[in-house]
Amino acid sequence: MFMIGLLEGLGLLMMSDNEFNRRYNGGTAPQEGQFPWQRQQQQGRQFPWQQPNPARTQSAPQNRTWKNVEVPDYSNSRRNIFKESALRKYKEFDLDGAIEDFQKSLQQEPRDIATHFNIACAYSLTEQGEKAYTHLSKAVEAGFTDFEKINAHDDLAYVRIQPQWDAFKDSGYRRFEPFKKDPFETPKPEPQNDLLLDQLNKLNELRQKGLISDAEYALEKRRLNE
Repeated sequence: MFMIGLLEGLGLLMMSDNEFNRRYNGGTAPQEGQFPWQRQQQQGRQFPWQQPNPARTQSAPQNRTWKNVEVPDYSNSRRNIFKESALRKYKEFDLDGAIEDFQKSLQQEPRDIATHFNIACAYSLTEQGEKAYTHLSKAVEAGFTDFEKINAHDDLAYVRIQPQWDAFKDSGYRRFEPFKKDPFETPKPEPQNDLLLDQLNKLNELRQKGLISDAEYALEKRRLNE
């Protein structure tokens, strides 16, 4: 019996595919897609190793897309509204208001060159020489190098006629002698309201006709209001 089984096994191994199909598969070989694993693929099934891992493929919630994320708008984060307001008031000759806003602007940007220079001009027009010198020196310390503008700017005319000017200029516009008030200076009497209004109107008329500059107008207006 052992020999018979051995001979039959050898016969199966040596049998051709066609002979094997003729004897045991009714004479036809299995066509593509007839094996169980092929039929499962055709039916859209997946084997365990082909199925995705939920832990890896879990999609994010729909409300987490970029278009729904609120991104802070930093485009105007560095906008200095006090600086803008001060420049506007300065052009309108509201010098007291401009100085106040320039000071607030410097609280946000302590080393802003333009603000230090502009407030120095405003202090010069209001005849506050020591404060004008202070901010000119701070502008230079912050990097201001247009010294010709300091020497020629109309609004700094009051600064340049002070006795401290030469020493201030020689120091590279960085140091100056403190201003001293005249102890014998008497306050000017305030003009009557009607007289003051008349003088301001005449002053404005001169400016509109071009007989005086804007800087001269602001300076004279300040003197009348003192």
